[in-house]
Amino acid sequence: MARGFFVTGTDTGVGKTLVACALLTAFARAGKSVVGMKPVAAGREGGRIADVEALARASSVRADSRIVNPYAFEPGIAPHIAAELAGVAIELGPIAHAYAELSQRAEVVGMILRQGMSLVVIGSAIGLTLAAGASRLLTRLLFGLPPIDPVTFMGAAALFAAVGLAACYIPARQATRIDAMEALRYE
Repeated sequence: MARGFFVTGTDTGVGKTLVACALLTAFARAGKSVVGMKPVAAGREGGRIADVEALARASSVRADSRIVNPYAFEPGIAPHIAAELAGVAIELGPIAHAYAELSQRAEVVGMILRQGMSLVVIGSAIGLTLAAGASRLLTRLLFGLPPIDPVTFMGAAALFAAVGLAACYIPARQATRIDAMEALRYE
């Protein structure tokens, strides 16, 4: 189960989003699958809420803004007052459901990347070992190159790792965009 961190503050403009984005960026750089959430927000301008967009940019997992921000209100006032003016009761159930959905998406991406990249590492190790053995057998045909050229071997390994990462990340990211209930309806 994914762990969550909650950033709270006592006023508008005290840096909650800034701190949350810094944490998201740090965890993403450490190889974690991360997604930010702003359960309740007010101050939508042009159909967008700046804090929600900032969290989305800092997240490594993409999610629909309705999940990242289940309660979004137009006026730029305290969210609980905006909710009251809109006649909406802020309930914990939809927030908990959205959090569970986001956690599951982050876990899916992390799991796919871990499993996929472990295969890339194992395959690269086996491939490099076999290539080193084959190059020793073919030394007569290698003109001007030593049997084992470290630059070539490391370059090939880095290339395979980059391709493997892309081959894991792109489908994992697409998988997070699928609504499981919607997919089941089509089955």
